[in-house]
Amino acid sequence: MKKVAVVCSNKRERENLKRSKHAESCKFILVGTEDGAWRPGFSITLFLKEQLKRLKDVQPDAIIGTDDYPGCPVSSYLAGELGLVSPSLKSILLSQHKYFSRQIQKKVLPKQTPDFNLVDLKKKYSARELPQLPFFIKPVKYYLSHLAERVNSYRQFEQYLKAARKKIPKFTRHMEDLVEFAGNGLENKFNWQQAIIEDLLSGKQATYEGFVYDGNAQTFGIVDSIRYPNRFSFKRFQYPSKMPEHVRIKIEKMAEKAMKALGFNNSMFNIEFFYDETKDEVKIIEINPRMATQFANLYQAVDGVNSYDVQIDLALGKEPSFTRGNGKFKTAASFAERTFADKFVISVPSRNQADPVKKKFHGSSVEIIVKPKKKLSQTIQDGQSFRYMIVNLAGKNEKDLFRKYDEVLKMLPFRFKDLLTNP
Repeated sequence: MKKVAVVCSNKRERENLKRSKHAESCKFILVGTEDGAWRPGFSITLFLKEQLKRLKDVQPDAIIGTDDYPGCPVSSYLAGELGLVSPSLKSILLSQHKYFSRQIQKKVLPKQTPDFNLVDLKKKYSARELPQLPFFIKPVKYYLSHLAERVNSYRQFEQYLKAARKKIPKFTRHMEDLVEFAGNGLENKFNWQQAIIEDLLSGKQATYEGFVYDGNAQTFGIVDSIRYPNRFSFKRFQYPSKMPEHVRIKIEKMAEKAMKALGFNNSMFNIEFFYDETKDEVKIIEINPRMATQFANLYQAVDGVNSYDVQIDLALGKEPSFTRGNGKFKTAASFAERTFADKFVISVPSRNQADPVKKKFHGSSVEIIVKPKKKLSQTIQDGQSFRYMIVNLAGKNEKDLFRKYDEVLKMLPFRFKDLLTNP
């Protein structure tokens, strides 16, 4: 039985590992949790020292870390120290640092990369120093689109910098400590107290998910990203994509060039992109050096293969093999339930209410993100809305999919109170 170390896992990941084809042939060794990495007093340096010592004794055959941060770079560092298959830490950091990633994208994919400018959070900017408004701004490292927003005025830009100076150092502290601990000159190259300004993009949005095995980039799937009307936040992610075939071919070729330029190898990745139908143009939003864990069981429902099947194969040094369309359903989606105003959570669905959903609808999953007796804002949000639940469902067609979705919402009641009223 192979031993696979899993870094900074969460409940979603542990559920997907149970569904993986490797569940019976591999022993999964948990190396910390996602929640644990953000508890007060957590030290990434101490964590690395302790887990490296532990894993040298355990001698795993593979290591994976699909949590965006800090799991993904941490697993890469540990794999490098243990001599296991993994992308290099440098390739992970180059992908995750949005400014360096854009520089590399611009060199190999100039037409598909929007124009961009670096922002030093410590500097005071005049209106004349900024690109033409409006523009999009985001930290060079962020999570769940937090602090990523459209800027329409100089005053809004100043307000953004004020908020970013306060929040970004708290968020990026693990990355800075990790890079310093890893050494090799990386600590002198990467500055995480920065943001990046980019041209506004538009069109239909999707996520291309692929993997690199032995230097060769291959396609895993494309998932459409559907937003709430006139909103920044996503309503659902649906697979398979409805993008035209020639767009799929375009993004495949783009992915091959980009991942090679980043030096990325032997793992899964995803590229978020816009397709402008009127111009027939594809533009890269960003590259993530990891799988999109939220989509794992969407692929399993439609293609019969879970993303973790592929990621573990790669970590074990094996070339993934699968056939599309071998699942039990024709379509699947991940629905994100949100409000657009902060609220106090009175109650959430119980386990006795959620479990029947999973039993009734094959291949489904339910994630309750918030907790009762807390505000929605006390959970990490995208800054534009307040997520409280994710439901993944599959159907024989779209009509069947949305029928199930409507039924699930009735089975999973939430109770909120307006913050204008004392709870």
